Amino acid sequence: PQAPTHYNFDWEKAGFETRRDYVESIYEGLNQAGDAITEAQKEEGLVEARLAFAMNIDVYSEEPLWAESVVGIANVVSGFVQR
Repeated sequence: PQAPTHYNFDWEKAGFETRRDYVESIYEGLNQAGDAITEAQKEEGLVEARLAFAMNIDVYSEEPLWAESVVGIANVVSGFVQR
């Protein structure tokens, strides 16, 4: 399986020397945007962010963790047997 594309960062292509510099620039932009909105808008954003995180948790917990554990163990065992 391949990581979802939103987890792949090409910070060098974006003009940054390190991943840390890239992430810091994102935080800086978020802070600037936060300074430009009202307290009510910030609160609305927090409500929506909490909802988005809750939905993300639901998506990633659709399969029981034990099922993934069984698959992982089977992969390890089959790899060991093949050697």
